[in-house]
Amino acid sequence: MRITFLISGGFAGRLQGCRIDTADLPEPERIDVEALVAASGLEGTRELFMPSGRDLRHYGLVIEAEGRCIRLECDERSVPEPVRPLLAALAARCTPQPVSFALPAPAETRQPRDA
Repeated sequence: MRITFLISGGFAGRLQGCRIDTADLPEPERIDVEALVAASGLEGTRELFMPSGRDLRHYGLVIEAEGRCIRLECDERSVPEPVRPLLAALAARCTPQPVSFALPAPAETRQPRDA
């Protein structure tokens, strides 16, 4: 399972993020992260934003596993309750990132690796 997570915006406007391949994690961590993903109930693509939330933190999350892709983009007020533990665990792994750090493009718009 490959996970890309980014946090942007907020009052300070910092960009933080992480990329995780659960295959590279020690087994107890891998089990914990994969359990949080399963418990989140996330499926498909979702965008959840409050109509007025300029200074809110924005979260971007892409989970790629077993040929499927889960994508969530939301602000801090719109995070579904079951997703909060997953985002908290991922936020603990985040480090400052350059402006070029981004979520992977949706699979249908990606260029083949041979191109």
